[in-house]
Order: sequence, then C-alpha cells, then structure tokens
Amino acid sequence: MSSDPFHSNPPHSMGDGSFSDGNTSPPKRRRWWWLLGIGAAVSLVSLIICCGVLTYGFSMVGWKVFEPVRMELNAIAQVQESAGRVDKLTMNFSESTKEGQSNPGFVVLDAETTNGPYQFSIKIGAEAQIEQGFMIHPDGTREELKLNGSGNNADESPDPVETDPDAVDASSDLQTN
Repeated sequence: MSSDPFHSNPPHSMGDGSFSDGNTSPPKRRRWWWLLGIGAAVSLVSLIICCGVLTYGFSMVGWKVFEPVRMELNAIAQVQESAGRVDKLTMNFSESTKEGQSNPGFVVLDAETTNGPYQFSIKIGAEAQIEQGFMIHPDGTREELKLNGSGNNADESPDPVETDPDAVDASSDLQTN
C-alpha cells in the first residue's frame, strides 16, 4: 500500500454503523442538508397555515366589518336600480391588490345582491363612509357611484316604514270582561 495522500481510499462502512477510521457519525455535510431541509419545510408549512387562517378569518367576519358600507350602498338609488339590495359584502384580496396599483386606497368588495353577484371598488374614509367608489357590473364594466346628492341618503333607511299613529294595538282587542 502506498503512503501517497492523493491515492488513499476513503473510509468504508463496516455495516454496523461505524466507519473503518473509527468515526461513528456520517459526514457533517449531510447533517447540514437535512437540518436546512427540515427548517425550510417547517417554515413553508407555518407560512401556509398562518396565511390560510388569516384569509379564512377575514372571509368569515368580513361581512360584519363592512356592514356600515353595505348599508350605505343600499341607500344609493343607482345601486338599487342596477344591483338591487346588497345582502353581503366580502373583501376580495387579490382584486384589491390589483386595484390598489391603479387606485391607491381602494378595496374591491364582492357583493351578493338580489340581482346576482356584483363587485364594488371603494375608498373608505376615516368615519367608515364611502369617499369614492365604482360599481363593477358582472360583465366587467365600471360605473362611478354618484355619492353626493343623487340618491345617497346614508342617514335614512332605504325602505322607510310608515306607521299609522291611529293604529290600534292588536293585543288591546283581545281583552274581554
């Protein structure tokens, strides 16, 4: 056997987990790859879980957050004529991101209405009121919302209920004796 360091054979496994040079552990390079792979997998799974839970949570409670906006949209005559009554609003994250590039500060809301699905691109002010907005029809056409003057009575209910002051309570007619 030659004592030349360039032609020496690497240590061979003896089959029992030990190596011929007396070392009982695998090369350190393999251990680092395993640690890096496990760390990357844990990070990826954590990111997916975190983002999924946040998205699910916003979609489940989003309609409550946008309740004042829904009521304000229902008070706009233009919305009533085209979309009908807005029953539910949820935020569309992907469309809001795209909309924010051309209209900063706007969010896109998916709406369930009596006339089918609509979308609204709106800018919400500090007091949870619509500052500016667009109604996006199912065919993709956009119509600017007429907020000032033309049918937007946010302080009034869209369907006022009239009461007759002379109406008699039905329970008073049931009294006998």
